[in-house]
Amino acid sequence: MTGVYRRIILPLSIPGFVVVGIWQFTQVWNEFLFAVTLTPLPNIR
Repeated sequence: MTGVYRRIILPLSIPGFVVVGIWQFTQVWNEFLFAVTLTPLPNIR
């Protein structure tokens, strides 16, 4: 069973993991950009 998982299931699931990783990165980046646009700049004197 371990051989089947390692040789068949794991290679087939790699593209899904990549897509989920890219999607997660995009979501985090959008949250960051949204927070940056709403946060006022500090008054530096």
